[in-house]
Amino acid sequence: MIGFIALAGALEVVYRHAGLGATTSWAGKYSASALAIRIVGILVLAPLGEELLFRGVIFRLLAPTSTALAVLITGALFAGSHIQYSWIGMALVFIDGLYFGLARAWSGSTLLTIAMHCAGNGIAVYQRLH
Repeated sequence: MIGFIALAGALEVVYRHAGLGATTSWAGKYSASALAIRIVGILVLAPLGEELLFRGVIFRLLAPTSTALAVLITGALFAGSHIQYSWIGMALVFIDGLYFGLARAWSGSTLLTIAMHCAGNGIAVYQRLH
């Protein structure tokens, strides 16, 4: 988990130095209820759904054939599901996906990847709230 937080910080530095790090503040942009729904979706629902699909179902189907292939394919599918980002943004999401896949392979637990994903999304939410 600490390694992921360090990776997230390093990727944030790379992203900002590439001129892609500007985030749009949510301050005053959404009503309180819309903001609450957005935060719950980003902090809880997206990590839960994405990790159960990618590192749960798909990883489990592919891992008996090849763990390395499971890590690569789930990372690529994870990045491909984030089409709202630029190509470089998707490349950084791919790196996150690889890290999540390695954590899944190492720990055997999807709960760990859910927690890691929640932490990463928590950083993004924090940036937009401040």
